[in-house]
Amino acid sequence: MLDSALSYIGGNREFTQFTDVLGATGYNLVAGAEFGLSDKVTAALDASYTSIDVSGFDANVTTVNASVVYAPVAGLKFVVDGGLARDSEDGELAKISTRVQYSF
Repeated sequence: MLDSALSYIGGNREFTQFTDVLGATGYNLVAGAEFGLSDKVTAALDASYTSIDVSGFDANVTTVNASVVYAPVAGLKFVVDGGLARDSEDGELAKISTRVQYSF
């Protein structure tokens, strides 16, 4: 029994239960870096590549994400995130979000 092995590389629960029966395999490669641009601004960039094989059907997704964080005082952050994903079927998804975060 594979016990939803694909859930460890980003598959959702319903998907992995179905693919376990079919003997699905896959892998996920991820790399990222964070850069201090000043004492109050940081930027991060990460990329990932996921490949899944289900009964001879190969699928993959490449994703690139970036963020910029401005922290004017301790515990307060203003964040802008953006990302782009492209799959093996030429589907694309772009996202951008903002948030204000306060930790105490």
